[in-house]
Amino acid sequence: GPDSTFQMSGGTIDNNTARGSGGGVSVEKGGTFRMELDEEDSDSDGGTISNNQAVNGGGVFINGTIFDMKDGKIIGNTATANGGGVYVTGAGAQANLSGGEISNNSAVNGGGVAVENQAVVQVGSEETAAKAASDGATIAKNKASQNGGGIAADHSTVKVSGGKIIENEA
Repeated sequence: GPDSTFQMSGGTIDNNTARGSGGGVSVEKGGTFRMELDEEDSDSDGGTISNNQAVNGGGVFINGTIFDMKDGKIIGNTATANGGGVYVTGAGAQANLSGGEISNNSAVNGGGVAVENQAVVQVGSEETAAKAASDGATIAKNKASQNGGGIAADHSTVKVSGGKIIENEA
């Protein structure tokens, strides 16, 4: 909901369905969602969001807020419209994909990631521009039946300074 903070450092969000948006996770205006390792827990992996379904944002729905993905996996999610793995929308919305994996998701548009309505997606952090291309998220093996197997953008901004966007299909 609004003004919420959700930090995921482990565990699984699996096999959920939303009639609207955000099959696995939905974070609205003013909130923050982070997927990252817990430095105090050597077993943390950033968590897994898998096999969820929604109209928009099969795995994760971000509306007018911030999503920081440093670790973890968003895999095997489905959207019947936009953003099989992640859907980012609205002014003030930003997804910083500096690590982790978004793979094997499907949607009509944006099998891996859909970004719309003045939102911003950054693959690799701006600081990684001088580092190896391996810094940043891997967006792989996603499918869209129409546009953007890996990433679909509409009235938005996508910046790529690292990571891998590979083997996606539209």
